[in-house]
Amino acid sequence: MKLPTISLIVCLILAGCVHMREPDTIMVYKYDGSVQCEESGVAVEDMRRELTRAGVEVVCGRKAQDGRAYPAMCGAATGRINVYTIDESGLDTAEALDFKSVETLPDARIPPCE
Repeated sequence: MKLPTISLIVCLILAGCVHMREPDTIMVYKYDGSVQCEESGVAVEDMRRELTRAGVEVVCGRKAQDGRAYPAMCGAATGRINVYTIDESGLDTAEALDFKSVETLPDARIPPCE
C-alpha cells in the first residue's frame, strides 16, 4: 500500500515540474572601451543602468573577453566586454542602445552568472 502512494506522490511532483520553465533570456554584450596599459573601461554596473533605464530587465551582468587576439601594445583594445543576461523581450531595446547578441562572438569566454 505504501509503494503505490509514494509512486503517486512522485508522479504528481514530476508532473507539476513539467509546466515550469525558465524565463526566455538572451545574452547581449557591449565593449567596455578599455585600452591596454590604462585603467579604463565602463564598469558592468554603469552599463547595467543604461539597460534598466531603457526598461530592459537585466538578470545579471559580468565582464568577459571577446575571444579575439589583440596585439600587446599600450593604447590598443583589450577585447573586454560587458555581458548581460536579459529578458528576451528587451532585445530590440538593447540593440537600439548598440548592444549585440553574444552569438556574434563564437569564441567569447563568458563566465557564468553569479
